[in-house]
Amino acid sequence: MKIDGPFYAQLADAAQEAKRLARIGYDGVYTLEGSWDPFYPLVVATEHEPELDIATGIAVAFPRNPMHLAYQAWDLQTFSKGKFSLGIGSQIKPHIEKRFGTEFSPPAARMRDYILALKAIFNTWQNAQKLDYRGPYYQHTLMTPMFDPGPNEFGPPPILLGALGPKMPGKWQTVLSYTRSRPCLFSQNMRCLLSIGDWICPPDPVRILSCR
Repeated sequence: MKIDGPFYAQLADAAQEAKRLARIGYDGVYTLEGSWDPFYPLVVATEHEPELDIATGIAVAFPRNPMHLAYQAWDLQTFSKGKFSLGIGSQIKPHIEKRFGTEFSPPAARMRDYILALKAIFNTWQNAQKLDYRGPYYQHTLMTPMFDPGPNEFGPPPILLGALGPKMPGKWQTVLSYTRSRPCLFSQNMRCLLSIGDWICPPDPVRILSCR
């Protein structure tokens, strides 16, 4: 079993906090998207504590284009030497429409399309396949050599879905092939992070995400 802890640090204290969490025994850390960016502190964490697994838990998907998020995830997977997991979620309608100023509905179908687009981009980079993704909400059909980072020696990062309610994870039973036998636990009745096509950890261990 592996245990991850919440990583509330900002850039200025990220190194110190990563060291503290590693010292008291956490196997990994995850950030949330609140009043600062969830990706930057993970860069500092993995630089100073390279044995820690790192993840976003979660980064808000809809305000970001899948291509934009794919580049961020690819870079963190490379820099952390395969320790990164991309946790994404939808947030709620008022925040998406009124704070971020973008479209929300229908969230489950839109998230399905979003993750399939991400996986198509990852497949293009990793396996030198033509990019030709055409979904109902996202279309990605161009990838020239100048903008292709090429294969990741650690493989594409796992994609995790933060789902609140039955509709979001339920969509995946018919659109993706994955094993839903060991869902990771996210306490305080918030979200269960389900692996989409990959695991945050190897198939046998259970990973628990704790809150403090």
